[in-house]
Amino acid sequence: MKSVAPKRVLSATIAFVIVTTVLVGIGVWRLREDAVASALRETDNITTILAEQAGHSARAIDIILDEVLAGLSCRRQTWSRSPTRPASC
Repeated sequence: MKSVAPKRVLSATIAFVIVTTVLVGIGVWRLREDAVASALRETDNITTILAEQAGHSARAIDIILDEVLAGLSCRRQTWSRSPTRPASC
């Protein structure tokens, strides 16, 4: 029986390593793409939540400022009527 030439064994081993490396690289690349897509979805969700919270905060600040303005207007009217004794609005 004739033995397989060492060059053929070496060539087959190198080809196997190259093919395996390429397949692993493709798998890793797909996992990376999935991770990036997931991160983008999560970022969009967080952005939406933060935008809603900012809107709620702005509305709350507007309400408080309106109440403060109403209180200041009331005090101004009260003091212009009777500087010695404030009346309630």
